[in-house]
Amino acid sequence: MTNSEIMNVVKPVICSKLKSPASAQFPVDLISITGDDTSGYQVNGFVDSQNSYGAMIRNDFNAQVNVLDGVP
Repeated sequence: MTNSEIMNVVKPVICSKLKSPASAQFPVDLISITGDDTSGYQVNGFVDSQNSYGAMIRNDFNAQVNVLDGVP
């Protein structure tokens, strides 16, 4: 499974918790993805997005992605 496929699952979940999901930026160089298709993947990183006042803030996130029949 590629990092892109994993992030395609993680991003919508993270964005659903933000005040301004459209402003979300995921710094690729600050995201760590470890694991495999058997045991799943652990994703740790940061997302930059606007808060209620329009200021960009950075929030860290952790996500566990399980794989079932090759689908995250």
